[in-house]
Amino acid sequence: VAFAAMVNIFVVAKDPDEGLDMAALVTRHGYPIEEHFVTTPDGYILGMFRIPHGKNASSHNASKPPVLLQHALLDSSFAYVCNLPNESLGYILADEGYDVWFGNNRGNKYSTNHTHLDPKEKDFWKFTYDDMALTDLPTEVDYITSVTGASQISYVGHSEGTIQAFAGFSQNQTLASKIRVFIALAPVAYVYHIKTTFMQIICKLDLDEMLVLFGDKSFLPSTSIISKLAPGICDTQ
Repeated sequence: VAFAAMVNIFVVAKDPDEGLDMAALVTRHGYPIEEHFVTTPDGYILGMFRIPHGKNASSHNASKPPVLLQHALLDSSFAYVCNLPNESLGYILADEGYDVWFGNNRGNKYSTNHTHLDPKEKDFWKFTYDDMALTDLPTEVDYITSVTGASQISYVGHSEGTIQAFAGFSQNQTLASKIRVFIALAPVAYVYHIKTTFMQIICKLDLDEMLVLFGDKSFLPSTSIISKLAPGICDTQ
């Protein structure tokens, strides 16, 4: 009996959301979702998603301006919908009447297509934050204003999504004029004052040079192995 009780402690029912991609997850929670693709001037094909209205609305009748949610480093638009509807910003904004758009920077799991480059080629990965700020961001914003007819949109960036916005809006006044409000979550512009010991060690090790030695393509991609390990690692039961 005692052994059986111990076994039961470690038996956790599978989360029905586990393993779902963004479109499938949003649909499972009862929200409408659209997938869009937009091509940058330098050929990257960015995957974007849209929740045009909340769960209880019947059509594209959002009463508030479009809003673009941009993800953080090593992340994707999935971050804004991966929790429960009352805990995920994407759902919350949609239920509040916003036309919610989700961006994905070049190279993440939803933006690995290109007009003539293959992700297996080194040239595909020759980009920096500057490209995300000066190319990806205006491409996404222009696409949203074109599709919706809105002259301005709201913008919410998280970490990487803020650094590209700080750079993009300051360098491109035309782009900045299309932003109604910019909300920065965990904003970052410079990393000179990092206090975490682990991060200080990484900086001193010249991590960028180490990565070139081990491979200069994708870093921590969303592989099947990581996907299988993550539920157990992240489980809080």
